Amino acid sequence: MSVTSTMFNSVYTAEVSQASTSHAPIIGRGSIGPQQLDYFEYCAKHYFSYKGIMVDKQVEKVLYNVDSSDVQENEEELKGLTFPVFMSCLRGEVLATDWEWATAQCLTKKQGEEERFAEWASNLREANNTLINNKRFYILTDRICDHLLLHCLNDLRMEYSISNKD
Repeated sequence: MSVTSTMFNSVYTAEVSQASTSHAPIIGRGSIGPQQLDYFEYCAKHYFSYKGIMVDKQVEKVLYNVDSSDVQENEEELKGLTFPVFMSCLRGEVLATDWEWATAQCLTKKQGEEERFAEWASNLREANNTLINNKRFYILTDRICDHLLLHCLNDLRMEYSISNKD
């Protein structure tokens, strides 16, 4: 799976891949965002479960599959961590300290004059899904339509209001 996002302004986004649950997931070169880390963690947990890998060996089984100089420089220290602690450290190393705030800014951005509604709405939903664990910024599913309506172009909002007067 390749997770590519315009919200992180990266030229080349890292790809997370896993041939099957019997193989450890891999994060390739490129900009690593929260979606890549979440997907890597998800795949790794399924891999550990499928292979019956003991808790004290989990980090060692995936450590070399993260293409990051931070990981390679601290390999001995990281091997001694549990997988949840390893993921927390990895997030701290590869994500900008203000990534949640920067992502949340996408939620308040109005639709641009030259921006297609479908593309703008898709980017907004992607940003919102990235923030699902941050209750301060996350927009609940039943409120997302209202949010889109408030931030779309005026012409589109008027057209929607007229067609939904029933």
